[in-house]
Amino acid sequence: NAGPADRAGWAIGGGLKLNIPGMPGDLFAMQANYGVGAMRYVAAPGFVGTQQGNTSIGYGILSDASFGATGDLDLTTGWSINGVYQHQWNKAWKTSLYGGYVGVSYNANANLNQCTDLGITIANGCNSNFSFWQVGSRTAWNPSPTLEIGLDVLYTKLNTASKGATGSALQIS
Repeated sequence: NAGPADRAGWAIGGGLKLNIPGMPGDLFAMQANYGVGAMRYVAAPGFVGTQQGNTSIGYGILSDASFGATGDLDLTTGWSINGVYQHQWNKAWKTSLYGGYVGVSYNANANLNQCTDLGITIANGCNSNFSFWQVGSRTAWNPSPTLEIGLDVLYTKLNTASKGATGSALQIS
């Protein structure tokens, strides 16, 4: 059915975990990933979106590749970095502070395909590249070794590259 030829994606990543000396249960950890055509190693796949009022939307599409008019798969490029510091107050209580950043970019063909699918022209400011960052904190209580109850607070900021673009409205379900 005139589908594209297979293309292999790849990813590389690394992580580090350090137990803080003299502070039992305290730790610092971080992880970084880079991928081309393998976005599940960079971030959770899917659609990221926010809306302000009835006239403004920010979006980001996270896919391994785009297929369009060229007949080839255009692989998506992305990278991420995440870190956490966890403090153990006592055997039952711990608190962590964490954050991360994800950047995603598409080549010119993939960008044109996605903008066309969204009904926004390049001339009107469409650009499918995006990034987002998150920061959060979690406090957990362990009343027994097999039970943990926690409260997690998270803030996410989406940076859409199509800021100011104009186009038709989408129905996303």
